[in-house]
Formats: sequence, structure tokens, C-alpha cells
Amino acid sequence: MEPFPAVIAEDRWALEKQQQMFSYPDDGYFEIFLRPDTAIRKARQILSRLERAERTPEPAERVAAE
Repeated sequence: MEPFPAVIAEDRWALEKQQQMFSYPDDGYFEIFLRPDTAIRKARQILSRLERAERTPEPAERVAAE
């Protein structure tokens, strides 16, 4: 810690700002993707669809369960 006081101070500042952001509500939050983020965006869309599919049973599964 002693050899790098400026780096430690910057890290502390960044961590404090990150903690403050946790207090903001997520309502209305959305990400804005840049062109280089295309692969990340596609992966997140696939994961979102998979999560939705796990939460919502298929129509045939609902009928069989009833």
C-alpha cells in the first residue's frame, strides 16, 4: 500500500462511488450498447430467453400438468 498511495486513493474513490450507485432504484434502467458490444448483447438476449423459458412452462406442459 505504501508504494502506491495514489492508486489506492483512486481505487477507494471508485469503490465508494460504486457503493453509492447501489442506492439508486433500477426502475427504468436499460443498457445502451455500442457496435463492438454486439456479441455481448446477443449472449445476454439468449440468456434472457433461456431464463424466461425456465420460468414459464410450455403450453403442452401446462395442459399435461392440469
